[in-house]
Amino acid sequence: MSARHNLAGVFLFSCLLFFAVIFIGAPLPSSASVTVTTPIKSGIENYKKGLFSKAIRDLQSGLLESASPPAEAYYYLGASLNKVGKFGEAIEAFKKALEINPDYSQVYMDLGIAHHNRKNYSEALSSFNKVIYADPGNGAALFFQGLALQGLKKVDQAINSFNMAGSMDPDFEQLAKFNIGLLRYKAKQYEEAKAQFEACIQTNPESNTANSAREFLSLIESQKPPKPWRVALRAGASIDDNVTLTDLNLTTGVGDLLTFYSFSGSYQFEPIETFTLDTGYDFFTSIYDNLHQFDMQIHSGFVNATKSFEDVDLKMGYTFNYIKLDEIDFEYIHTFNSGVSFTLKDWWYVDLSYFLSSKIFVSAPARDGHNHSLRISNYFTLNDDGGLAWISYAPEADVTRDPQVTYVAQNISVGAVHPVPCLEKLKTKIRASYNFTYQDYLFITPFIGEERIDFRNSVSFEIIQPVMDYFDIIFQYQYMNSASNFLANDYVQNVFSLSAGASF
Repeated sequence: MSARHNLAGVFLFSCLLFFAVIFIGAPLPSSASVTVTTPIKSGIENYKKGLFSKAIRDLQSGLLESASPPAEAYYYLGASLNKVGKFGEAIEAFKKALEINPDYSQVYMDLGIAHHNRKNYSEALSSFNKVIYADPGNGAALFFQGLALQGLKKVDQAINSFNMAGSMDPDFEQLAKFNIGLLRYKAKQYEEAKAQFEACIQTNPESNTANSAREFLSLIESQKPPKPWRVALRAGASIDDNVTLTDLNLTTGVGDLLTFYSFSGSYQFEPIETFTLDTGYDFFTSIYDNLHQFDMQIHSGFVNATKSFEDVDLKMGYTFNYIKLDEIDFEYIHTFNSGVSFTLKDWWYVDLSYFLSSKIFVSAPARDGHNHSLRISNYFTLNDDGGLAWISYAPEADVTRDPQVTYVAQNISVGAVHPVPCLEKLKTKIRASYNFTYQDYLFITPFIGEERIDFRNSVSFEIIQPVMDYFDIIFQYQYMNSASNFLANDYVQNVFSLSAGASF
């Protein structure tokens, strides 16, 4: 992943610098006869000689001396500043040139490139649009319009601009095809990307662009088509020093050893354009050595639908949970969810989801009710080696048949997973997370004569060690601290777990 992203970034940046040299270096035709001071003349000459630092000093000096400086002086000052990487100052100089003479339409090209170098993609797009409005057949402006749209994640519009640039100007035909191929590749549309890279090579087989296209073709050939199904198995054991069942406010104060097993399987149906549908089943069971009344089985079935719009996904789904406690039916949960997820930056992904759960307790009907939860999650890519961090906030309301256990809650979760720097060859990862929950029970709890308030802190630390391609071993430590004015829910718990799993 890292290699191909770096290749694409280096190539696009080199292209941008190449064209910046061409366009920023082009002198503008003068629309009127202008008398310039000697420092300005000297600055323009130094610019043409490639002495950009001297050009900046001369032009700045000339502008200070001139009561009515010409637009050309600001233009060449901006061009020189661009050459030394001072894009912000260059933008201001180009703007002043346009204030003096708005008819210098070509300045918009240079201004757009400067904005693009600063990743001001909206401003860059506005500048390139003005060039295209004045000259609809300007292939260079259309190409840079495509780059700006690409920066704004408007993929379809960017592809349209690249197509027009290639058809309008043969000099941009190969670059346009390459960039379209790159966009298709990033979208995992490998067949379309392959066709564009092959067309790019045919345009000029000996160019550096063609060589880059060949490298991407090699990457495409190495891609394995994603499997529509997934299966995962896990088995392990835990030492729990305080067996607890929070849903029923049961805290034993007794430790026990337990074994657990899990299975999950899912299948994604063939996508229809940008619509996907997947379904699956999860199973989990835990068996205690002594406290068998806490033995648990969870059966879960789900179906999810997703509609994708470029970098935005709309989703909805349904999950059914059937829970048994000590081989006796305990709880049924029906959950409906809907949400939207989107990319804010290449490294920043956001998920907004709403959950509505209907809970039916077989042996404790007073706890039957509905749970409403809104979850706001942010995910941050730390590197190309699997480093990820997240933070989420989830307010919820649990409305039950018995008012005593009706509550509102605030949940905060933060965490990260990252490769261990000194164990790159082993591919060892560590994962750590922290969760905080504040629960405010809205009605008086008769047993304590006041509203119940719970504060719960939990910390989890894991070491994940892959073994071959499909297997891993996980060591986990969990610490939970629940502080409550309802003593049955005031406890500290430590759990140590070791498990082995396989996923296919």
